[in-house]
Amino acid sequence: MNRRKGRYFPDFSWDDIGLIVEVDGYEGHAGRFAFLDDAARENDLRRLGYQVIRFTWEEITEHPELVASLVIREIARCRALARVA
Repeated sequence: MNRRKGRYFPDFSWDDIGLIVEVDGYEGHAGRFAFLDDAARENDLRRLGYQVIRFTWEEITEHPELVASLVIREIARCRALARVA
């Protein structure tokens, strides 16, 4: 969790498969500046070779099973891609 990637500290990362999961709460990600910053951050992380998936705080708190299944599926997909590469 929160390990530096370039100039960022993503919420969660799996370095061995190049996956980052970000969690966006409204207070920290509301408004034009936050919107632009989030987009630039995601693009920078992708340029570094990471696959980035994002969840809202509401998704995490209201639908944790769905979030967990999506993360597990993405981990499996990234692992399969890593084996092919």
